[in-house]
Amino acid sequence: MGDPMTSSNESSAPSAVSADITAFLRESVAEMLDVPVGSVRVDRSFSELGLPSLRAAELAGKVSARLGREIPGTAVWDHPTVAALAAYATGAVDEAGPGRARPGSRDGGEPIAVVGIGCRLPGGIEDPEALWRALGEGLDAVREVPEDRWNADEWLDSDSEAPGRTTTRWGGFLDGIGEFDADLFRISPAEARAMDPQQRIALETAWASLEDARIAPTALHGTRTGVFLGAMAQEYHLATGADPRSIGTHSATGWDNSVIAARIAYVLGLHGPALAVATACSSSLTATHLAVRSLRSGESDLALAGGVNVMLHPHTTVAMSKFGGLNPEGRCRAFDAGADGYVRAEGCGIVVLRRLSDALAAGDRVYAVIRGTAVNNDGASNGLTAPNPRAQAAVLREAWQDARIAPSEVSYVEAHGTGTPLGDPIEAAALGEVFGPGREEPLRLGSAKTNFGHLEPAAGVTGLIKTALALHHGELPASLHFDTPNPRIDFEAAGLRVVDRAEPWPGEGTRRAGVSSFGFGGTNAHVALEEAPGRRGPLPDPAERPATGERPAVALFFSGHGSQWLGMGRDLLTEPAYRTALADCDRALRPVLGWSVTEELLAGDRDSRLERTDVVQPLLFAVQVSLARTLGAWGLAPDAVLGQSIGEVAAAVTAGALPLEEGARIIGVWSALIAERAAGRGALTVCDLTAEEAEDLIRSGGHPLCVAGHLAPGQVCLSGPREAVAAVERELAARGTGATRVRIDYAAHSPGLAELAPELGRRLGTVRTAAATVPFWSTVTGALLDATALDAAHWARNMCRPMLVAETVDALAAAHPGRPLRLIEIAPHPVARHSLERVLADRPEAAVLTTGRRDTPDRRGLEEVAAR
Repeated sequence: MGDPMTSSNESSAPSAVSADITAFLRESVAEMLDVPVGSVRVDRSFSELGLPSLRAAELAGKVSARLGREIPGTAVWDHPTVAALAAYATGAVDEAGPGRARPGSRDGGEPIAVVGIGCRLPGGIEDPEALWRALGEGLDAVREVPEDRWNADEWLDSDSEAPGRTTTRWGGFLDGIGEFDADLFRISPAEARAMDPQQRIALETAWASLEDARIAPTALHGTRTGVFLGAMAQEYHLATGADPRSIGTHSATGWDNSVIAARIAYVLGLHGPALAVATACSSSLTATHLAVRSLRSGESDLALAGGVNVMLHPHTTVAMSKFGGLNPEGRCRAFDAGADGYVRAEGCGIVVLRRLSDALAAGDRVYAVIRGTAVNNDGASNGLTAPNPRAQAAVLREAWQDARIAPSEVSYVEAHGTGTPLGDPIEAAALGEVFGPGREEPLRLGSAKTNFGHLEPAAGVTGLIKTALALHHGELPASLHFDTPNPRIDFEAAGLRVVDRAEPWPGEGTRRAGVSSFGFGGTNAHVALEEAPGRRGPLPDPAERPATGERPAVALFFSGHGSQWLGMGRDLLTEPAYRTALADCDRALRPVLGWSVTEELLAGDRDSRLERTDVVQPLLFAVQVSLARTLGAWGLAPDAVLGQSIGEVAAAVTAGALPLEEGARIIGVWSALIAERAAGRGALTVCDLTAEEAEDLIRSGGHPLCVAGHLAPGQVCLSGPREAVAAVERELAARGTGATRVRIDYAAHSPGLAELAPELGRRLGTVRTAAATVPFWSTVTGALLDATALDAAHWARNMCRPMLVAETVDALAAAHPGRPLRLIEIAPHPVARHSLERVLADRPEAAVLTTGRRDTPDRRGLEEVAAR
């Protein structure tokens, strides 16, 4: 049967080198433990063999010297047995293990908005505003044990082996934990006395979080609101004497951690899940993960997620001293060379979560958006409490896979960052492995534990709140006590940098950040965050705009297909006028489409359906109507409205010639018909040709194309089969004549669509119109048009006939003699601006503006338009 000490794993080694390293490791471990080599089993973890974690790390150095190449120190946690480490060191292990992304990862769900924050933290912090100030000021809230907890001197002993004693007198403590407004919650004095302060503080913090979210707590009675609260130690019965004669009617519910969440649900009358979550120091982030899943599944419509921790008795601190995790000096020095353990702390943090679409519809303030979450476990690592870098890397990858965002796009991670000698290098290695590749800027790191201490089950949510506020304000607070980088971390190679002083949020793109939390039982959690849609800034005040000469004539031009881009309109969702208008459009379109335009606008790149005609055209309609209504709310009153192609539907709604519901029906029916019968069969290109030159080109080349639009002097659209359009583009390129393909996949405005005209008329039936409140000009006829002419036949002609943009704009300008003209393209990105400028080239008093560009915030374009 062979030597049981070397069978199984060792015998499967593929080479003599692996066998040699296995023998070398067994001898090294035997020497370090002063035991016979034969007692060192290759399939047992180093901790089981009796080798402490710090000493196990020495093995990597020994193997490096033996092989003549570097083996990372974290390898002993990735591969915590002799056989596994030998296989890794000699290249005989398959790296596609738990640290790699799983194939077929789950689909990401709807983003979740953080709409309210409640917190009670050391340093007298009781609201998010105070927290943000404290972070900006670099508050260190750690202090000596207060006299109302326990006598620090009696329990202190510098000898870590001294029985029943702790090595520290420091902690992050709250004031007034005995204070409680029992009457507010209709709790009797007797029951209040029996309640663990964790229940009291969590209840008060939950109430404060709802108030911060502008939600009346009493209004949630009977709703599907979930409560997910992390909790850990139970010390109240010890702190109150643990006398069995003191146990009374309310003791069972007063001590039980499960009642922390249940108490909130009971007091507020909530009917969603109420869960106490215990995964040690990752409890509150695991609770957040469960809350997100509950919201995405529809189990909850609103959720409170967070954690609470209170230090009432020294026993837990003694236990953590014996465990070896505490810093005697009372400082958490995350990622610093002097990292020597963490400092315990207490407090509570709770966030109010809601599906982003619901939050936007309700007009909530959104601090940040949760795009993804993940939770896993270390499994059989090198000991129950030993971290597993493979599992840590895996949870990071899975959270950002859930978010459908590349880790290279993340700017900051609020790390677990306990400041322990083993934990920091392992966490840094996992962060570098996942976030390092493809970066231009180093990943910024920080830890709120350096400010407040380690709140254990409430630590993760404290970091989440800090990061949400940082995203909201666009600044990164300093991580304290970072003086000398930990020499066991290669920051440069890993692409990492600790934020040792406050700085603006790096980069110009969308702000994204992660939050990590790891429990000492092996449960790891990570949350992927993104800034709220829309940016902060003062609204333009129309009354403050100076008058400069005669007021220009203002015309709104609604351009057609091609201006769409992923993310369009999101930047304005925090603007009330835009959000209200988009909600109105959503309600009008949903019965026609069967889906929500708001949800589609918020979709990520993998879920987006912008390539589909029957999706993009209703989206553009909704965005254009909302842009125009926002300008109207800001005081802009147009003198005329016109539209190009599908843009004419939004133009007619804005002019008042069509009710919103009728415009929604027209665009929905039109785009659906095109998707069924024409999509994918044609193309459209804009060419620098006159109409006559275009007709000659078509005739001489025998191209099955048509002139689909007169855009400007010397500029037309050609439409037809894709192969024919591509052939003409090649021919024009050879001549040096410009041609630009439009993002549309059918032969728009061509006779080929004439066969669809009767069907469109039949599906539309009678079209309800109204008297226009603003003059409406049509690019179908090239002239001012009465609303009564906007029947089904008109929209069929629009679909098939050339767009008379140049003729219509000329006629519009002539209708306002002696007045400057401001022509505003209403679109998420300009596609007609240059054409319009060519039409108006001989009118120096005219100007063309646009409401947005894909490379700048949507709001900026609107503000520039409103200001001019």
